[in-house]
Amino acid sequence: MQQQQKHPSYHSPRRNLSLGEWVILLLNLLMSGFCGWFVWMNGSLKTNPSPPADTPLVHLALLLVAGATGLTGLLLGIRQTRIAAWFEWLAALGICLSAIVSIVIGTFGYSQPELLAIGVVLFVATLLFASGWFLRKIETEK
Repeated sequence: MQQQQKHPSYHSPRRNLSLGEWVILLLNLLMSGFCGWFVWMNGSLKTNPSPPADTPLVHLALLLVAGATGLTGLLLGIRQTRIAAWFEWLAALGICLSAIVSIVIGTFGYSQPELLAIGVVLFVATLLFASGWFLRKIETEK
């Protein structure tokens, strides 16, 4: 009988993404698409003439969010969770920068709808920071 030789595998075994990583991947791709669409619609078509949408600094911050969340989704797809966590925190920084710029410029007042918008922005930034922390925790447990 012939003996079959097994070739040694030099690659680490591919692991499947956990449910939490799939959720983060989906939310990041949706957020990337929405932020990119929002900047494109307000920047090129000028559909919203209000001052918060026309500020170039807000556009740059939202482009930072779109790029960071898109790269996070890509890095999760190729299973690079440590770098994905850093880009997740970069997206949270972009969300915070857009809120700070809007507040400093004075586009947000202190009426009810603007306070609700600030609350939503802070919630999304907290969600991004927590998902970055989750990705770092997954990376250290491997």
